[in-house]
This record gives sequence, C-alpha cells and structure tokens, in this order.
Amino acid sequence: MKFSLASTLLAAVAAVSAAPSKQLDDRSTPAELTFRFHAAAAQYDLSFPADGQFHETGNTELNVNLIDTPGINAMSQCEFKTNGAMALAPTLDTSGNPQVAVGPPQPIIAVKCWGSCVPIYGDCFINGVPQGACCSGYCAANKCRPFQVSVTY
Repeated sequence: MKFSLASTLLAAVAAVSAAPSKQLDDRSTPAELTFRFHAAAAQYDLSFPADGQFHETGNTELNVNLIDTPGINAMSQCEFKTNGAMALAPTLDTSGNPQVAVGPPQPIIAVKCWGSCVPIYGDCFINGVPQGACCSGYCAANKCRPFQVSVTY
C-alpha cells in the first residue's frame, strides 16, 4: 500500500512539473515593438521583436530627435546605434506615453531591445518577487501605475 501511494504521488508531481506553464510559454516569444522616430517634420515607424538583436532602421538620413517607445522601458531595455556620440533622456508625450529624447539630433542606424515589461496596472511584484520593469510608469502597491494622473475640475 505504501509503495503504490508513493508511486502515485511521485507520478503526479512529475506530471505537473513536466507540463510547461502558460507564463513560461508567453515569455519564450519576444515581444513585438513598434517605435516611431521623429525628425523635425518627418517621422517613420519601425516594428521589430525585442530579441536582443540589432534591427536596422533603414533611415540613415533623418536626424531623429524624439522616439516614441510604447510597450517597453526603452531607457533600460534598449540600445540605439548612431554614428556619433549622443545623450538619451526619458520623457513623456502630452498623453503620458513614454518617449526617448535624442541629443544632438542624428540618424538612428539600428535599435535592439530585450526582455519584457509589465503593462500599466499589471503586477510588478507577486508575493514579494519582482516581475519586471514597468513599461511606462512606476511600481506602487505591487502594481504598475501610469506616470500621468489626470485631474478633472
């Protein structure tokens, strides 16, 4: 009796641990990102996976000064390749969406991003374990909160 009960429990534990969890499946596929690059009056979009590989922009003539970066914390999870020295600064558009300011304005040759981020109102901590950086906002009370808080009078 002891042997069959122990065997049954062992088989159940093995079956549960062998089955891949949905969370692991979701994380195995890189997030698809779309950035909008602003250069004075011109702009262009680039869609690419957050797979840690450089993706060429194909626009080496436009002097980019601002990049819309929804869906990821670009300041900590992306790298931008240019021909010259540049400074990057985080900023927000008028709706509170994340952007990266580029100074001095110059062509962005390629971009790479990695990892994933937690969307607004997603759990940034579960049982005290960090789940990732907030895409656009900050972590408070275990949830990612938006930077912009609108006030109606």
